[in-house]
Amino acid sequence: MQSSQRRRSYQYSVPLEAPTIAAVIGRPWSADVSLPVDLLVDTGATMTGTPLIVLRQLGLLPLWWDVFSDFNGTETRVPVFAVDLDVVGVDAFGGMPVIGIQSGLGFVGRDILNGLLATLDGPARMCTLQS
Repeated sequence: MQSSQRRRSYQYSVPLEAPTIAAVIGRPWSADVSLPVDLLVDTGATMTGTPLIVLRQLGLLPLWWDVFSDFNGTETRVPVFAVDLDVVGVDAFGGMPVIGIQSGLGFVGRDILNGLLATLDGPARMCTLQS
């Protein structure tokens, strides 16, 4: 498999000038229905989170509900969906589970980041993800 790479400046609209990546989220196994999204690079998150508004626009329904703890230890019941997710130009995440979140900005968790090489260049405010 050929390596793919995306390099992107930190997004200043995100609190603390956080690194984000451009991704495409779609209905599982349906390439004709997808939306572009910006996702925060979140090495502390176990699973990837997608804004509920995006999941609703795709017409997706939750597969199940689960309980997750945030960084403060607060437990929240969240819906889990299956999506196709294209990150760094490689659609290697077909039918993967993501949690639906209320926030308008989703995040990429370790479920995806553990399969990529992530480089954060703080002084240059750049994030590079490579498959």
